[in-house]
Amino acid sequence: MFILGVKKTTQTDFVYGELDRMPLQNMRLYCIIKFWIKILHTNENNYIRKIYNTLYTDSLSNHTRQNWCSKLKNIGSSLGLHDEWYFQTVGDSTLTLSLVKQRIKDQFLQNWNSRLSTSSRALFYRNIANFTFQPYLNILNIGSVRKSMSQLRLSSHRLCIE
Repeated sequence: MFILGVKKTTQTDFVYGELDRMPLQNMRLYCIIKFWIKILHTNENNYIRKIYNTLYTDSLSNHTRQNWCSKLKNIGSSLGLHDEWYFQTVGDSTLTLSLVKQRIKDQFLQNWNSRLSTSSRALFYRNIANFTFQPYLNILNIGSVRKSMSQLRLSSHRLCIE
């Protein structure tokens, strides 16, 4: 918000779009999957692996109680890792992590576009929005002019280009 010079009440999706950024939650999902893959590649006698196996078994036997593994299963399934969860193995971890990162971004962009299309505050912004770092942020060297441009683009006035 500070970089763009807009109010704190500016819709967060507008800020994400202008700066080509996603919420930190997406990085957290990626780190969870990365940690899970690391656990799967550890030795069965490793303490972390033993704890994981206990949580995994518990998640299979008790469907009503949630633990880290049951939540991990839901995250993995939403990212297309159902087979990896079922077989408890991941082949090429670099490729899998690359796919996970792309799927997280794709899902975010889908939801971002959906939120823009249904938001009454985005009537103007959705006509100029594309999820990319906006060049004017680098081109305009005068801070007050850059901030004015941001405020114009991100204002929630009920304007619409027809």
